Amino acid sequence: MIGLWRTRSRTAQADAPEVMLATRDTPPAAPTVADVHPAEPPRQSFAVPGGPAFARQKQVNGADDALSLPAERRSPFTPTQPVQSADSLIGRRDLIERAIAAIELERAHVAIFGERGHGKTSLANIVAGLAEEAGFGVVRQACSAGASFSDLIGEVLDKIPTRYISRADDEPGVAGAPATGWTVATATAALRRIRFGHVLIFIDEFDRLAAQNARRDMAELLKNCSDMALRASFVLIGVAESLGELLSLHQSIHRNLVALPMPLLTDADLATLLTQGCERLGLALEWEAEKLLLQLAHQSPYTAQKLGLLATVHTQRRGDKTVTKADAAAAARQLMEESRPVFASLLDPLPLDRKSPDGVIWADLLYEAARAPCDGFGWFTAKDVNVPHCEDDLATLTRPDAGPLLRARRLSGRVEFAFTRANLRNYMLLRGAERSGVI
Repeated sequence: MIGLWRTRSRTAQADAPEVMLATRDTPPAAPTVADVHPAEPPRQSFAVPGGPAFARQKQVNGADDALSLPAERRSPFTPTQPVQSADSLIGRRDLIERAIAAIELERAHVAIFGERGHGKTSLANIVAGLAEEAGFGVVRQACSAGASFSDLIGEVLDKIPTRYISRADDEPGVAGAPATGWTVATATAALRRIRFGHVLIFIDEFDRLAAQNARRDMAELLKNCSDMALRASFVLIGVAESLGELLSLHQSIHRNLVALPMPLLTDADLATLLTQGCERLGLALEWEAEKLLLQLAHQSPYTAQKLGLLATVHTQRRGDKTVTKADAAAAARQLMEESRPVFASLLDPLPLDRKSPDGVIWADLLYEAARAPCDGFGWFTAKDVNVPHCEDDLATLTRPDAGPLLRARRLSGRVEFAFTRANLRNYMLLRGAERSGVI
């Protein structure tokens, strides 16, 4: 197995015309200063004409890199799969540019976080693809539940292609993982061997690294990479509301880590997503259908993708070329039925159709709360809800015996609310739309 600690060959300089290999049986030639500390290529601005992209890196010659796979073409609406092409990632251009600037110009690490279904992995895929095209080394790793720091970093190090690695004569070889497992110190030493090019390490599902000591060790490793100017940058992707929730941070690492929270999309972005998807299928999108889809998606990228997929399937089954309001309504009813089992254990025990002591039917309140204007992360106030004097009832829905369906926070002297589970807001929109005869 090719891995960082199983270096079977010594790679020439990143810009060398040939690769001089040395086997285990043939000692490598003594490195020159340029071998150990090759000069960095000049870098250009990331804001190039035609869209965000990395400046071209010098080619690192060597063995085949199994991590560089051609991007697959995806269908226009892919609610269950991350987006793979930049032109399909609507409304995220500024985040792509910020990620590129952080990595290329600042040599910083990046943390991409937010709710499920907001496109975190899609954004990471696009950045990784642009980096590969520019000549960066790219390693992708998904964190498994219950993984330790040693487990995670060991799998990462094993994936770094040997052509990025150099070892001086006086450095001892490492036949495998340390007997006691990987520590921050040994992982740092291993990453110091990256002396050709620059390697980006993408770790998805980072929130599954549950142990605080594991997150602390990862933060320490990121700090070491920055302090020692190592040729490795990390991109962490995970479900979280804040950077502190995702990673146990040292105060000194803030300057080396760029946070990229993933907000909801605007209606304009979702309209572009829907119309472009229909156009790629050779379909037109009726205005009334678009209006209904936007109302039910309510800024959610996942829900818009799912409704767009189902609506266009209904249209194609009819043999028509125009997505109508009836197709959109049929898609909404189908999505509601598919989502019902997901939320049954949460909603079925609650008296949603009864009046509260204040005379408010919870089902109606939840529908209006789901329709309320919110910020990019789903937070709203009682004044945003089209039900007068509803703050006490909203607060009731934050209690454990009420699900809880909502959570609350006090910010700038006011109380804000948000739904507790991903896509619950859109499910309540679908239920309310059915109750009111919209679908």
